[in-house]
Amino acid sequence: MDQNVEFVNLEAKRKNLLQKTVNNYKRPFRTKNVFFKSLVGFCPSIQWLPNYNLQKLYQDLAGGLTVGIMNIPQGIAYAILAEIPPVNGLYTVLLACLIFPFLSSWPHGSLGPFAVVELMCGALVRRLMADDTLDFETTPTEIISTLTFLTGLFHIFLASLRVTFITEYFSGALVGGFVTGAAIHVLISQFDSFLGIMKIRSSGLLYLFKNVIAICSQIPNTNLMTLGIGVVSVAFLLIGKMIVTPALNASLKKKLTIPYELILCIVATIISYFFDFNGRFNVKIVGDIPQGIPMPAMPNAALLQYIWTDALAITVVMVAVHLSIATVMCQKKGYVVDDNQEIYAVGATLAVSGLFPTFPAANGLGRPLILSECGAVTQMANLIAFAFTFVVVMFFASFFYCLPMTVLAAIILVALRNILKGFKELPSFYRISRYDFVLWCVAFGATVLTDVIGGLIISLCFQLLIVTWRTQWPKWEACYSKRKHKMDMCIYRFEAMLIFSNARLFKKTVEETLRKWNAQGLGPVPRVFIFDFSGVTHIDTAGLKALQEMVEAIKRAAASVNFVEATEQVQRQIQLTHPILEECGFYDSAEELIFDSSCKPNEQPITILSTNPFDFQLHESRI
Repeated sequence: MDQNVEFVNLEAKRKNLLQKTVNNYKRPFRTKNVFFKSLVGFCPSIQWLPNYNLQKLYQDLAGGLTVGIMNIPQGIAYAILAEIPPVNGLYTVLLACLIFPFLSSWPHGSLGPFAVVELMCGALVRRLMADDTLDFETTPTEIISTLTFLTGLFHIFLASLRVTFITEYFSGALVGGFVTGAAIHVLISQFDSFLGIMKIRSSGLLYLFKNVIAICSQIPNTNLMTLGIGVVSVAFLLIGKMIVTPALNASLKKKLTIPYELILCIVATIISYFFDFNGRFNVKIVGDIPQGIPMPAMPNAALLQYIWTDALAITVVMVAVHLSIATVMCQKKGYVVDDNQEIYAVGATLAVSGLFPTFPAANGLGRPLILSECGAVTQMANLIAFAFTFVVVMFFASFFYCLPMTVLAAIILVALRNILKGFKELPSFYRISRYDFVLWCVAFGATVLTDVIGGLIISLCFQLLIVTWRTQWPKWEACYSKRKHKMDMCIYRFEAMLIFSNARLFKKTVEETLRKWNAQGLGPVPRVFIFDFSGVTHIDTAGLKALQEMVEAIKRAAASVNFVEATEQVQRQIQLTHPILEECGFYDSAEELIFDSSCKPNEQPITILSTNPFDFQLHESRI
């Protein structure tokens, strides 16, 4: 190997957050080219829309029509979940498909109804409408549109500070457990519409179980016609999605996306109209859905003090889910998505949508996957979905007047099956990481036992507790010679930063290792204690003091002290602390240390990381 190879050192640059943010805002104004590139970065459609290749139109058309068709029944159904009129769901998907495509850097990103977010909206509406302390009158529509606007502002604020790194604390286990727990809330909330019974709403700790008990007490009052329509609707959707579509895909050797939800809504509306389900059987229907688009209106500022915590919680959930799904799609498709730009795009979409009677449109796994499977390659697909939705809102919205509410409940229940598949992740988490397994269970349990916001707070706190736990009680291991060699060696490995929170553990475990090593004396041979610091990336003053005390104790035991695989920064910190640490040896590997200390001509170095149990005795932490 050429000994004259030169390397360039790359080091992480740590900047003050404020300084970094200011520099990010100053950079676009340095030159015209930089300004144009920044403008393109803020509005990616400036780059792809003028250069759009019409050959891609067929692929985008297929994906856009599929998403547009899917958005109609879901928009109506999830508006009911948010406790607002069904038409508001149509306005939501309409504006989301219009604004988001121009700002998103994600080819398959798509905003629309998301059960968890709409559940949180519904909980807010019920709480405020039952609050007698409000000194002004309001409506569910006004509450949710103001919530949408404020959620958009929170998104923009997070993106402007470029602090999307906070989503790193929302691990896959946390998001999976939280979303699955929230899905249980959505599931229970649909049984009143599915059974045709009186709405049951409770609050407080364990309110979900109170609702279940109340629903069970109402079962004798079930509307059998409503239940029958719901069961048939669920059966139709499940048979279509799980049997018919896979069979057609296998026979045609291509993937088809059939809009079973829209077919169900159209057929159910027609049958309900001709058989007068509402008048003859007291089946609840959607009712009036006005055509056209309302004029924008400013949000109610008086509501902000009552809803800002909910808006912040929804923002956190949306950002975590959006970026998690984007990461999955990036890995699958091999493209790159700008996280901050995505949050800007969602924020701008919600801020504008909040001027209309809408609920917060969020990302979900279904729409990006559908766009991908249909072959869509640009955000033109969302604009096509907008065109389809616009036609429905302007000319056909009133058609759904006779649509039974139980059909919408059936659509939501079937849609939850993908979220409830989160239970399948548990065996994998258990095999790979017990920490993630416990975190998933805590996130799920906390969400089910409290409510969605309470579950989110508890889950995040537990995640931070795990991070602290793994720092304060990290893994460590030690091995020492069991047979007499040229040297009596002991190797101690610490797998974390050596800082104030774990300095005491470090001292305790080194003392334990030293005691056991001393107890088995192997005779008059050189004694070497080796600190394997390959896992130590940083040492603070408390850690250095603990290390100094341990080095002094080891030297009193008539052993030399050496460090292997310590980074340059850690080595520099150690050597500048105390003369006794400066005297220690530093080597790139344990093999190099032993070769340097004990090898003579024609002799082989000892392999210290031997798997032979007769050569070394291993002792490791049980944490």
